[in-house]
Amino acid sequence: MAPKKKNVKKNKTDINELTIIVEDGPLSKLNGLNTFLEGGNGFSCVSTEFSDAFYSPNLLEGLCRMRLENFLCDLIIGTKTKSFDVHKVVMASCSDYFHNILKKDPSTQRVDLNDVSPLGLATVIAYAYTGKLTLSLYTIGS
Repeated sequence: MAPKKKNVKKNKTDINELTIIVEDGPLSKLNGLNTFLEGGNGFSCVSTEFSDAFYSPNLLEGLCRMRLENFLCDLIIGTKTKSFDVHKVVMASCSDYFHNILKKDPSTQRVDLNDVSPLGLATVIAYAYTGKLTLSLYTIGS
């Protein structure tokens, strides 16, 4: 008896939801590398770069979700009345202030900002994780 074939379900992606950006790579550099690696066999290297337009927003969304779940958070930023769990890499990547603090001492686990209001800090953290800034009379005054 012949073995049964397994039905493999393929995820169907709506082609309208996928954007791919194609860019030519620096061919002269790649051709030079090809000559170096192959001993100058005369073949030219051609490079094409694919870029997913949704990658960065999805990455930010995933990091934001991880923060809300308190998953892998490794830094606490505190005010006088409230503390926030965040990721060092996110805060250091979007803030020179945190970048400098964490560069001096990467093992830092807590940073206290006693002169900052909890609402103002929450707004800044939300911006770091979403790229969206919500301003109101309350947040501007904070």
